[in-house]
Amino acid sequence: MVTESFEGLPLAELVARERHRRSLSLADVAALVRRAAEDEGRQSGATRQTAHNWERGQVPRPDSLRWLARALGIPTENVADAAARQIAMKRRELLRGAALVAGGLALPDHRSAPQTSGDLGAVMLAATELDEVTSYLERVFVEFSTADWLLGPRLLLDSVTRHLDLVERLLMRANGHRRTELLRIGARFAEFSSWLHQDMGDSRVAVHWADRAMEWGHEARDPVIVSYVLARKADQAATEGDAARTIGLARAAQRGLNRLPARVQAVTLLQEAHGLAIAKEEAGCHRKLDDAFELASIGQRRGESGPGRYCTVEFVEIQRATCSVELGQTRRAIELFEGGLARLPSVHRRDRGVYLSRMAVAHALDGDPEAASMRGLEAVQIARATGSCRITIELERLHRTLAPWRNHPSVSRFDQAMSA
Repeated sequence: MVTESFEGLPLAELVARERHRRSLSLADVAALVRRAAEDEGRQSGATRQTAHNWERGQVPRPDSLRWLARALGIPTENVADAAARQIAMKRRELLRGAALVAGGLALPDHRSAPQTSGDLGAVMLAATELDEVTSYLERVFVEFSTADWLLGPRLLLDSVTRHLDLVERLLMRANGHRRTELLRIGARFAEFSSWLHQDMGDSRVAVHWADRAMEWGHEARDPVIVSYVLARKADQAATEGDAARTIGLARAAQRGLNRLPARVQAVTLLQEAHGLAIAKEEAGCHRKLDDAFELASIGQRRGESGPGRYCTVEFVEIQRATCSVELGQTRRAIELFEGGLARLPSVHRRDRGVYLSRMAVAHALDGDPEAASMRGLEAVQIARATGSCRITIELERLHRTLAPWRNHPSVSRFDQAMSA
């Protein structure tokens, strides 16, 4: 009879129902999960936010699923079945959302069409329906950001823009705590749009969406997204070679640092380190990198999601390689890039192109045109596939650095690939 009561429920609904049935808070669930892990001699980084994410549709890793089952007093097989249903639901919703957006049906263009009662953007949603839309946006955001790692900005930009259009229209009618939740996820989408436009080389639109993300983050009183957007602005300043602005924005992002997740703290410190590297302040740069490494390690142990979820200790070491190039430490940079690229997950395809380009620049500065050209050729293929302007900017720098070796056969092949 107990098993039957769990049938057909996805994990999010199962966790929410059992939590309310047992009169547990989100913090209580997290504490029980941590205790279940300790009973196995393990550690769990579950927090109140972690439990909230599970009720929003995030599926934990297998170990956490087992601990969650114990925490809620539910048979493990029932929790596993509910997790499978949640994953299947996420895939169906993503496919439906992608098909709707790709087909241009998500929303009419409000700039060219009048608002009518049949306009999806003007529909007054019931409170529960708005909750469902917000929940969908939270789930699909993770899929979009992962797709960006693999495919780059070209494929995603139109879909993300249409989702932002939806957020803007819903905000016209939302109020209370539902407006706050919509502002939070909207700020994530706006920051992501800023990133995609930056990667496509459109700095003007990138700045626009970063500003919108900042506005929504402030209105939602979300210090995490505000700090993360300031770090995004610092990254934009670093792209322009503006050391002072990079450092200033990164330090602004660190205000109230201890209130931020460890991985977000690490991201802000990495941006400051990059600014210090551009300014040739070697000692300060490496201190910030060391601090970022420790924080990224803490974030990994806790299993932190949300902004900066990509910030692992391996990511920090690759950023150390980037800073080493700026500091003129080319041999050190090459070693770090080689180690980092060997450990980089295959899903980070676009970033592999960026790092290969930077490694190629390090080889060229180190006087090895053949190795530089080989790495550059690999990066050219990824740039073509993803449309990433970040890769192209690095390749153009490589092209200039290889100028003394124009007659070298491998450099000629690289030049031909760049011309094509």
